[in-house]
Amino acid sequence: MQATQRPAWERRCTTGAMVTIGGGALLAVSTFLPWLSGNGDSLTGWELYDLRNEAGENPFLIDEMFEATFDPFVTGAATLAFGVALALVGVVLLSVDKRPPPSRFRVPYGLYLTGALVAVLALLATFLNLFSVFTPPEFVAVDAGIGLFAAAAGALLALVGVGSAALVLARGVQDGGVHNGPWTTNLAIGSAAADPWTR
Repeated sequence: MQATQRPAWERRCTTGAMVTIGGGALLAVSTFLPWLSGNGDSLTGWELYDLRNEAGENPFLIDEMFEATFDPFVTGAATLAFGVALALVGVVLLSVDKRPPPSRFRVPYGLYLTGALVAVLALLATFLNLFSVFTPPEFVAVDAGIGLFAAAAGALLALVGVGSAALVLARGVQDGGVHNGPWTTNLAIGSAAADPWTR
């Protein structure tokens, strides 16, 4: 059976987009998993948001989590927003209309930059949370729950997805691509030999 060849600008960043969607979904779901545990109790990221909201304080950020050290803490409302935003970026990467040459990206640079920025902010927020939990005052008995680790994994996964999609589409499909002015293609496109990132 003869393989169907397509011009390089028609290639899709399927794998990168799916990784971004998966990372965003994991980040959003982590909001409802236990973040903190101690003395037989646990709190989810969303419960932290509810407590702050009911107290009339900033529902997205706790300035001093344990009131004794440098320990700002981001609540589940922020991670949920980050997760939804990253999943939407992945959906757009997966479904947006193709752009012909001379554009080397299927979608505007701004989308990649936005996705990367959101992923980096989410990663920093989750690492900040983990830092606060792992360095509490001596009189505080608290452990990090699975939700915090899931949030960090989701943010990292989304960042890898956005970055890999942008990198692969900017550099072209696989090694040995054919270049002619603004046009870039590869003889493997449309065949079983095509890499999984750009089918």
